[in-house]
Amino acid sequence: ADDPLWPLVYSMATYVTGMAHDNDKAIAFAQKYLELVPDSPESHNQLGWAYFCSKRYDEALAEWGRMAEMDKDSARIALEERGREAYHRGGILAYALVRLKAIERRAPETTRHPNDFDPAEWYAFTGQRDKAIAALQRVVTDHDGAAVLLAVNPMLDNLHDDPHFLALLHQVGLTLPNYSRRNSH
Repeated sequence: ADDPLWPLVYSMATYVTGMAHDNDKAIAFAQKYLELVPDSPESHNQLGWAYFCSKRYDEALAEWGRMAEMDKDSARIALEERGREAYHRGGILAYALVRLKAIERRAPETTRHPNDFDPAEWYAFTGQRDKAIAALQRVVTDHDGAAVLLAVNPMLDNLHDDPHFLALLHQVGLTLPNYSRRNSH
């Protein structure tokens, strides 16, 4: 309210509401962020994530493509093109597998926006629970700051009923939020 034209506020609000699984608000904040800094690749990236978590995949992939073009990152542009082709042939899981392949081969297109290429998230999203848990175990063992987000990260939602995941949460001192418990029954 004190400074409604400060873009960083909307960036953070997008992130916080996304982690809170309030997708409508996350999209609204991301759209405002984009409106304030339309030439920022990061504003397109955040809007992409807000759409992705809302299962608005066509819009998410379009935003990530715009981000790659704005970054002038030819490797990421090619990755997003391969991903969109896979998506049109086989759905969002096919797109996710394109990202995973890039992660597993440590491709250069995964370096500019490394948070977009968290292996645990993409393993979890594609249903590869054992690989996701192994990656998350490394996060916990290494005392990575990402460990504090395990219970709220929307990309990990499908692990909420996994006893190994729940043990990792316990190890960090976290519990699942109430919305997760409501949705799992």
